[in-house]
Amino acid sequence: MSALQAMLSKGGLPPGGLTQGLPPGMPLFNVTIDNAIVLNIPINGRTFLCFDSSKAGSKGLWSGDNPLFYIVDNFLMQFSIGALMTRFLMFIMQPLHQTSFVPQVLAGLLIGPSGISRDESFKQHVFTLKSVYPTETLGVFGCMLYLFVIGLKMDVGIIKRCGKRAWFIGLATFIIPLLLTIPLAYILAVSFKLEHSLESSLLFVAILESSNSFHVICCLLADLNLLNSELGYLATSASMISGLLSMIMLNIGFTVKQTMGSGAEAWVLTIVSSVILILVIILVLRPIVLWMIRESPEGKPVKEWYLTFIMAMMMLSAFLSELFGQHLLFGPTIFGLAIPDGPPIGSALTDELEWFTTELFLPLFYLILGGKMDVRLVDMKTALMVELLSVVALIGKMIGTIVPCILCKMSFQEGFILALILGSLGFLDIQFFSRAVQLQFISGNCFTVMTLSSMLLTAVISPVLRYLYNPSKRYISYKKRTIQHNKRNTELRVAVCVYDQESVPTMINLLQASNPTPYSPMAVFVLHLVELVGRTAPMFITHQSLNKLPARSELIINTFRIYEEQNKEYITLRSYTSVAPLNTIHDDVCTLGLNRRTSLIIVPFHVQWNVDGTIQPTHHRSVNINILNNAPCSIAILIDRGNLSGSVLATYRAFSRVCVIFLGGPDDREALAYATRMCDQSSLHLTLFRITEAQCDIQPSNHHAAEQRKDDEMVNEFKENHADCERITYREEAVNNGVGTVRAIRMVEENFELILVGRRHEADSPLLIGLNEWSEYPELGLVGDMLASPDCTSPVSVLVVQQHICVTDHLPESPRPQHRIAEPAEDMP
Repeated sequence: MSALQAMLSKGGLPPGGLTQGLPPGMPLFNVTIDNAIVLNIPINGRTFLCFDSSKAGSKGLWSGDNPLFYIVDNFLMQFSIGALMTRFLMFIMQPLHQTSFVPQVLAGLLIGPSGISRDESFKQHVFTLKSVYPTETLGVFGCMLYLFVIGLKMDVGIIKRCGKRAWFIGLATFIIPLLLTIPLAYILAVSFKLEHSLESSLLFVAILESSNSFHVICCLLADLNLLNSELGYLATSASMISGLLSMIMLNIGFTVKQTMGSGAEAWVLTIVSSVILILVIILVLRPIVLWMIRESPEGKPVKEWYLTFIMAMMMLSAFLSELFGQHLLFGPTIFGLAIPDGPPIGSALTDELEWFTTELFLPLFYLILGGKMDVRLVDMKTALMVELLSVVALIGKMIGTIVPCILCKMSFQEGFILALILGSLGFLDIQFFSRAVQLQFISGNCFTVMTLSSMLLTAVISPVLRYLYNPSKRYISYKKRTIQHNKRNTELRVAVCVYDQESVPTMINLLQASNPTPYSPMAVFVLHLVELVGRTAPMFITHQSLNKLPARSELIINTFRIYEEQNKEYITLRSYTSVAPLNTIHDDVCTLGLNRRTSLIIVPFHVQWNVDGTIQPTHHRSVNINILNNAPCSIAILIDRGNLSGSVLATYRAFSRVCVIFLGGPDDREALAYATRMCDQSSLHLTLFRITEAQCDIQPSNHHAAEQRKDDEMVNEFKENHADCERITYREEAVNNGVGTVRAIRMVEENFELILVGRRHEADSPLLIGLNEWSEYPELGLVGDMLASPDCTSPVSVLVVQQHICVTDHLPESPRPQHRIAEPAEDMP
């Protein structure tokens, strides 16, 4: 018996056959299932599954083989089914505002024994026994890579930056659910007559349901475009605290369970070796990665052998985890946390690994997950007990969130929304559930109910959050925040957004042309917008509190600071960096404009012009559109074409020849108000070019007539105030249609360095008839789009202005057309 047991423990059978070497009389039978032999050998109650190695790959359909009877081909079929089913469910659930977690679990459930695998024919041909091992192996490998990427994207330094409110909420969210669920689990175990497997599982179900995960919360916020909203930042910080505490607690519990029965010595050695592994990662592997970061200049691709070596170190950490008695996922997760998030190494590794890990390997994990769940086997008592603990855990998380929020003087609604966010479950929670099943903490039926409960809970929370919380609502204003309504000789507050260094010179030239003076100073808030890559949590960095600027923002911010030093009597400058996903980074821009009470936000156009006249599009178009749709004040898009002349980049100087193209409407009035501020500068020559309708036989509507009166009043006031100034020119031209408007603008555009124009005009204006058919960039309006077209070869820069619309502008008696822009399908010119 001992000889056979030794051979089996080494993974082999007796060389002479299945029965050679067995003691006489040992019961042995074999059953052939799916071309596999199932051996029932009573050694520690284990059953062995043996396959014919010649059945690895088929010779092809035309050779008479059925590919589904072979391990490799069968696995490839499963791989394809899992990925396609997951992607299909994501597609159809997207309108329901579901996160990726829900369709992933649902895909595994539909393919597993609870779904189509109930059909014996399908199960025997597709999800056969012989495909279990390759599927599970690659599924676990995918989990290892995914957890490594999770660690890469996490910034443990968030804990240092967390305020008291985040600590209060994070600790309460971790402790209160445990205080409610653990006593309840004990009461249920002693009050009801339960099966041993369910009774022993209740305590661990309570602990697992009470846990939190930082990455799950960040993924939920990212899927709902709430990552860098006000509550998003707070949820990220609080979940980092509660998530790390939950991870430490569960890992300690798993370690104790693994060493149970091996004596206290094994437990101590496992803990000591785990600590040694962590120290090796921090003191040996991390310094190697830091050296690689120092040797990788920003903006240049990371050397391939750096990434290969890091992947080898990740594999080594997984091997050492298994060697020291931990799960193989332990080392890669810690190693991922040890690598600094963001560029260059973190971003490069994330770019290389995230897509195929998430889209291809992760569905295999959920495929295995679905194979372990069969809802037909779950009895009502187990379902009720586990669901009760799940609901109580959720209530505990909500109490642990709402009460601290109220004590921190937040509203109940904000606390409730934050509680829903922190109560969500996802991949890491399911991974802990799966680990608990392997270690026999919980039964398979409990695992099925907990997984289904997690999926249903997240499926309900996602649309509820979308309905209850819209960050853009806080940007709605009942007061006009525009340049036109800003009092003269008062401070003008402007937010300047920058994506890269190329737009900085023209931005500074525009600020200088804005004529800051001691009597009319400017407060400039510079915000460097950086796409979130290689990290999970967004960052909003205030540079005034830092001794050293972030490397990627240093050159940009220092350039603006030099400009401030040269004009320190007239300009006050504050600088920031926002690192967030492009689809939500506008929240930081709008929040800055709201909190700093700015009258204007200036953003660069997403297309850049090179010196040779060629254009280079960037991927920031959707950001500009989101800012236009949500800005709490007026906004201007700066089209920088000055480098076509080769002069603007060479020196920093204000624009000297400026033109305002005035067709009428609030946006044109805002552009004229901005130009009026520039007029007092002695070196600036300004032309107001008004285009009017030649003749009109149609009686204008009340709204149109009112707008025309406002236009006339503002233009007449401008002419009267600057009648004696030789630097100010007024020109008016009447046209019949859109062709005449284009011809008039083309005649004057080459005479100026900067043209200001409003973005929105009346949709039925005769001045713009026919221009809709050629509009390429709706965010610029019809006139701005024409000036930004490749047909315009002059080096004139263009500022497209949109006036802020407050709530009182949407009155029933003066309806305004909707100007909200749909986001582009892709950022292409």
